[in-house]
Amino acid sequence: MKFNLGSITDALFEKDPNATEKHDSTTPTPVATSAAPIPAATPVPVTAAPIPAGAIDPTRVEKFVTSLRGKLAASPTSATIASFFTIAESLAEAIPDEGGRFRAALKTLAKTQNITQQQLADAFTTLIGVLDGEVNKTASAIQEKTAKEVTARENSIDGINKQIEDLSKQRDQLATAVIEQRNEIGLAQSSFATAVSTLKAEINDSLNKLRIYSPITAPAASTASK
Repeated sequence: MKFNLGSITDALFEKDPNATEKHDSTTPTPVATSAAPIPAATPVPVTAAPIPAGAIDPTRVEKFVTSLRGKLAASPTSATIASFFTIAESLAEAIPDEGGRFRAALKTLAKTQNITQQQLADAFTTLIGVLDGEVNKTASAIQEKTAKEVTARENSIDGINKQIEDLSKQRDQLATAVIEQRNEIGLAQSSFATAVSTLKAEINDSLNKLRIYSPITAPAASTASK
């Protein structure tokens, strides 16, 4: 089944066809350079300037986080987690200590909704799985986007290089397009990874607090009757 780009991955390469191209002055944007003229019959390798390590687009990260939160909210386990945090927040004034508040919320959750600590921990783990699933889907979309926008153009450039004297202008335009697309894809990929890391950090923080403040204990073994 072909992966539908109409979900998370829309934000990867989002572009308004009716809008004029512009860039936020506060957001670092990779600069694509045109291919320099070369002597006739000399093949031109097309490479993009590497995206600086850790480079992200803050606006795109925010969109990814919002979209991913929607995916997490759609998970069946999100209701369990929401119930826990609702209870914990209601106890904030009465129990200022976070650890005590977590333990009290766990007891209330078990008493009112029959949800155990292990079930809550499993709910957090399920959300991590949702994010991992989105990573896999997006990787497929990235591969498809690269094949469509980059590889096809690189193949065209190979053909144009064979007729470079007559088609040098077209070759230069395509070379520039490849560089811009590689930069766009690289920046989108880095931004998506940052969005996933941001949400994983939030979830793992809650999960770690859950384990620290109220360690999960194994049920006592039943004594066999003599």
